[in-house]
Amino acid sequence: MECVIETESLLKVYGDLAAVKGVSVKVRKGDIYGVIGKNGAGKTSLLKLILGLTFPTSGGIKLFGSEDLSAERKRIGSLIEEPALYNGVSAFENMKRFSYLSPTDDEEINRLLEFVGLGNVGKKPVKALSLGMKQRLHLHFLLLWNPVQNFLNDFLL
Repeated sequence: MECVIETESLLKVYGDLAAVKGVSVKVRKGDIYGVIGKNGAGKTSLLKLILGLTFPTSGGIKLFGSEDLSAERKRIGSLIEEPALYNGVSAFENMKRFSYLSPTDDEEINRLLEFVGLGNVGKKPVKALSLGMKQRLHLHFLLLWNPVQNFLNDFLL
């Protein structure tokens, strides 16, 4: 079965610190996989390497069986730690700005805000939202790329 994520002897060093040390992982299509460890164990660093937010010192990464990481990363939505949002504008305006990266109209933005439980806060400035609401808003960003339909197309159809 095809691996959606595969790392081999992945190493990430910051100065004298090896944040990720020799990690080899295979996550197959359809698997649910958790990354568990103590604070400082390298969980976030590993995810950042997979997502291309930082680059390995050595080792390899394949996504969806391919070494063309820039192409394959376009198929992935992620949230690492806190969402990056424009605090001075509304939730709806944040979505509008991010929708320029994906063909989405105002009706779809409102439908997705409703779906993630933020239909009543679309006009509030982001700085007035709780962390949980900001995380749901970020989930909305991820849904703009229609990952469910992409998953169905890639894996089930």
